[in-house]
Amino acid sequence: MACYLLVPYSVPGHVRPMLAVAAELSARGDRVWMLVSGGFVDQVRLAGAVPVRLDVTPDVFVPERPLGRDWFGYLVERLRRPLINWRAAVQLARVVPWVRPDLVVVDPMLAWADRVVRGGPVPSALLSTTFAGTPAALAEAARTRLGWVGAPEWWYRWHPLARRVARGGRLVLANAVPGLQPAAGSGMSLVGPLLCRDRGEDVGWRQRLAAASGRLLFVSPGTVFARGRRFFLQIAESFAGSSWTVVAATGRLDPVALGSLAPNFVACRWAPQQLVLSRADVFVTHGGMNSTLEGILAGVPMVFAPRSAEQWLIAGRCVDRGVGVLLPGPGKICGVIEDLVSDSAVHDRLAEWRAELTAIRGACRAADLLSTAVRSGRSPAGGLR
Repeated sequence: MACYLLVPYSVPGHVRPMLAVAAELSARGDRVWMLVSGGFVDQVRLAGAVPVRLDVTPDVFVPERPLGRDWFGYLVERLRRPLINWRAAVQLARVVPWVRPDLVVVDPMLAWADRVVRGGPVPSALLSTTFAGTPAALAEAARTRLGWVGAPEWWYRWHPLARRVARGGRLVLANAVPGLQPAAGSGMSLVGPLLCRDRGEDVGWRQRLAAASGRLLFVSPGTVFARGRRFFLQIAESFAGSSWTVVAATGRLDPVALGSLAPNFVACRWAPQQLVLSRADVFVTHGGMNSTLEGILAGVPMVFAPRSAEQWLIAGRCVDRGVGVLLPGPGKICGVIEDLVSDSAVHDRLAEWRAELTAIRGACRAADLLSTAVRSGRSPAGGLR
């Protein structure tokens, strides 16, 4: 029996892929610990792992509009971030000798965690919860978002994320599939999709979805690069009085801020995404890796409303493959989704891609590679930690 310590970035889109791996390792009889913020403790337990509560975590969000109502809080949080990261690093340095893992698996977004494990006696691996941040991948993402303004590939060789991923000898896993990984590198393994099923979901959601009449639009624009009140209100106004039922996961935004809504518009901070997608006809998403893979596997046409460079790249690749479209604006969504849901070619391409991804057992693949790393004392790429 091996012992693992998993250290994700404590936001939903980064914790959930690691939970899928933790559940697979635990099912094999391995001991798995996860260092997470308090909001994820129960989910870690349900996955069969042992949670270690982070003493302090940042409130990770990026306001939709510069100088908007959330901008001051964002700036304050950025100023607090170095202290928070330092305290988290101190805690991790204490946890490692206490847990005594055979392998530490770190999210490459966590520079503070990477510094701790690189300087310690325990072998480590990286698990990227989106495509792996190679210089080529980061450059392509920048070009997708900024066009010619994006820096050339050689510039990104000095990017902190690219340097962590490219550092020789360690196993690098990525929650990506070939169609969504811009450029692979030596020693990198694409193990996606790493989807964690919703655990402990409210049975009331099943009843609510069963009672929903007509076609269903699911709107879930993410939690970090969140959307504001205007975004949701424009969609609500577009569908007021229509035959569509709209379920919107507002994330940071309190649904109360939306005021009185039409009966066919259901707003909540969180929804069991995979369950809702099993009933949805169209999915409005930010284009994060997890949501995109869940949309493909559910066979649901997607309307992309990306904000970050990563999201723009993933959305662009899906649009090129013909499984979705970019959102021209929340107020114009009605015509877009009507065209999308009636396009048989979109459903055919989704069915093809869904068949490809269904055959991939991502969590098993990731667990196999991590087990090999533990048994050999070195990464399958052939180098020492």
